[in-house]
Amino acid sequence: MLGELPPKKVANIAKRLGISERYFNKLITSSISLSPKRYQTMQQALFAKQLLQQSNASVIDVALAAGYASARQLQRAMQTFCKMPPSKLRGNAKHLNASAITLRLPFRPPYLWDYVRDFLAVRAVKGVEVVTANSYSRNCNIRGETAQFTATYNPKANGFDVSIIMANLKYLYPLVEQIKMMLDVNAQPELISASLRKAGVAGNEITQGLRLPTTFSLFEAGCRAIIGQQVSVKVAMDQVALFTETLGKTNEEGNAMSYAFPTPEDVVGHSLAFLKMPQLRKHAISEFAALCASNPHPPYDEILAIKGIGEWTVSYIKMRGGGDPDIYLNGDLIVKKAALMFGTDEAKAAPWRSYLTLQLWHLYNQSKIA
Repeated sequence: MLGELPPKKVANIAKRLGISERYFNKLITSSISLSPKRYQTMQQALFAKQLLQQSNASVIDVALAAGYASARQLQRAMQTFCKMPPSKLRGNAKHLNASAITLRLPFRPPYLWDYVRDFLAVRAVKGVEVVTANSYSRNCNIRGETAQFTATYNPKANGFDVSIIMANLKYLYPLVEQIKMMLDVNAQPELISASLRKAGVAGNEITQGLRLPTTFSLFEAGCRAIIGQQVSVKVAMDQVALFTETLGKTNEEGNAMSYAFPTPEDVVGHSLAFLKMPQLRKHAISEFAALCASNPHPPYDEILAIKGIGEWTVSYIKMRGGGDPDIYLNGDLIVKKAALMFGTDEAKAAPWRSYLTLQLWHLYNQSKIA
């Protein structure tokens, strides 16, 4: 919340957290030696600086994307934080593709791209996502606006080179943050590996550079989870593709990415008769869509209250939709088998139990191959 652009009022953030503004100021200042307001203005300036240096967006567009009211306000911010005007920060942006915003999203190495790539490839929605040897691309909806991005793995730079095409740069920042979550670029490998060792995973069995690939939105994760109940990944993905083709937004014909995943509003009121699944699951998707249409991030207990959605599905939504790093899918059959096989104790992996779930999936699959 504190890192959102444009910045929200500190008083409103404190109210959402259920604490006083004074106490919130004290907590943040004692933790990072910056007041909440100062942190917000610094984050805003850093994002603007990144756009100025790495993209060819005009100064006015950069100001809009970073949440400034005008180019003059951006100018003042750059003088304050960078001691130079925007024109001096342009870097090599003139060499970039004029039709796209291009940024580099760094990560802490190691980063096991092969694992992330294969995980995403198996679950890629036809017409929405394209996965290649070194990149991930997709169409998406961001706050009612359509966009398209490609993230290309760049191991030499320890990051992803991301190219974004979108009409309204007002929502560029939330889109970038969503891409960061999808590719888990902010993960801390050393802490994750330490938690896996504590849980009982032998040092030579730890998958170095493990990451938690998420879906683009909580709604997408929920639809995938409900449709995928009690069927194989392949069967589930066929149904998800049909779901998208029928209800999703159509883009350019003949393009490998012809659709954007349906929004909750696209699904509300639809019978879903075209889906080959029990009626209970169709009702669950409809109710879930109605819930997300009123609140994109509904409380998890309200999701669980929907008939046909159980604890496992909610946990999966938390992990793959919300990027929660501490979800252990103890109801998953493979996780259960792998935990017995490798003698792990999930309680000792907190607060990184999502990575233990992924590690156990990976170890089990490797043992089956061997």
